[in-house]
Amino acid sequence: AGPAGISLRIVPAAGGEQRIVLPADGDRWIWLQGWFPDGEHLLVSTWGDGTDENCFCRLRVSDGTLEPILDPTDLPGGWAPLMGFSPDGRYLAADGPGPDGTRDLYAVDVNTAEVLPVLEGQANDRFMGWLPDGSGLVFLSDRGATSGIWLLPLGPDLAPGEPRLLKADVWGAVPLGMSRDAAFYGVTVGHPQVYTGAIDVENGGYLAPPGPVQPASEPASYRGEFSPDGRYVAYGVWQSG
Repeated sequence: AGPAGISLRIVPAAGGEQRIVLPADGDRWIWLQGWFPDGEHLLVSTWGDGTDENCFCRLRVSDGTLEPILDPTDLPGGWAPLMGFSPDGRYLAADGPGPDGTRDLYAVDVNTAEVLPVLEGQANDRFMGWLPDGSGLVFLSDRGATSGIWLLPLGPDLAPGEPRLLKADVWGAVPLGMSRDAAFYGVTVGHPQVYTGAIDVENGGYLAPPGPVQPASEPASYRGEFSPDGRYVAYGVWQSG
């Protein structure tokens, strides 16, 4: 059916007016990957009919300027559904197809575009996020008796340690990313929308009821990402398709 019209927007995390950072373009796909560590740019992947439109780009939130930083042909499979910056901003981690057809974990040096294998093998491994101190990656994997969430310790120069199971029996999960002390995933059960709410982490439940970042009459929203300072939520909107 051709590319959907996807716009990228931000909204204050505490509520307020949304602002379109990058308007929809019917000839180009746009996928929100996350915030740069500086909190002033978003990492997005774009692709369309022209080769000059296919890139991993730095999007300036203030004015919508796009700057290509990586060519998709540099990455395993050419595209990754979820990528994440190391806390020092040096690496981008993701998962992609390995030599045996399963998904492996890898990292890309942002300065040199060098792809560094991090975890390979016969299991399907899907990136979830970095530990806040950069000492490891959290990932979904079917390497155990059941599908689960695992931790991969990382040493100097991304030297991998032995994977460790964090939670077993996690099925149908879609990785959403990391906070300072938790890994988040979702299971789609209906019309997808991005919600925000205040959670009571000590006693459970909500301190404030969750609400959508946009009116219910708007199209589906996806990939909600808090800015590093917690002031804004960036998200994509499916205009059509």
